Amino acid sequence: MVPSKRFFVFLLAALCCLQGFAQADSRPLLKDLVGDHNAKELASGKMLSQVSFRNWGKLEYKYLPEFPLAKEEVAKIDAEKKPDIAGEALTFIPRKAAPGEAYPAPLSEAEWGLLFTKAAAFTTLAGLEYYSATEDKINRLYSRSERIVSPDDLTPLEDPVWTAPPPDTTFYVFQRDNMFLENTYTFTYASRPGALLVVQQNLSTLKLRRFLNVTAVHPHNMNTLIMAIETKEGVLIYINSLVKPIVVIFRNQMSKSFGNRAVAIIGWFTNNVKAALQ
Repeated sequence: MVPSKRFFVFLLAALCCLQGFAQADSRPLLKDLVGDHNAKELASGKMLSQVSFRNWGKLEYKYLPEFPLAKEEVAKIDAEKKPDIAGEALTFIPRKAAPGEAYPAPLSEAEWGLLFTKAAAFTTLAGLEYYSATEDKINRLYSRSERIVSPDDLTPLEDPVWTAPPPDTTFYVFQRDNMFLENTYTFTYASRPGALLVVQQNLSTLKLRRFLNVTAVHPHNMNTLIMAIETKEGVLIYINSLVKPIVVIFRNQMSKSFGNRAVAIIGWFTNNVKAALQ
């Protein structure tokens, strides 16, 4: 039996519909990630930030985006490390749409690769400044920051360069910190559809310079999550620095500057993302 002309017309229409579904824009709107009010604040150029504490066994995350990867990673750190402090910040980078288009085109593989390259520009963290609330002045956050061979071999390596989103990878990084002195960290990078994820974790025991170098945070108990999430309108940047100090007195002292550290780091990352998208 030979298929009729009507059958072929129907088949062609069905294929066109399937192609349309395949090309549908799956990027979320900014308001779907952060709510209407926060979306308007971010779109106006504001940065949103806060420091919160664990109370009655629970730590509130005020600015955590409604994005599965972000929620999963924060929940994982919360469950495994039980941090007492969370320093959150949000910023948004709008992108321009082409004439006649409602939204800008999705980021290309090359643009995502450049985004990852900028997020791993460790040497550019050296000289970054922040406001130290405990000292009531602007301090240098990092005087040295570079990728190294291993925690036992501090030989500096060049910052990595990518032309496309890389597979999940981890680097060792040495940083000389005004607050926590000299330490090594892991920086783990992950690429997921529409998102970039970085998680920094301390391998060293963190000591407070202002308290005669007393131990403040055990290894693996300071975790900083940084995310870039593509939306229809641009790129949302989220940072969450989660730390579990040894004793409560350090929680109170560290919190005064901890939020400002998060703001400084998200500012560095946002500027790098803007440079990548120019």
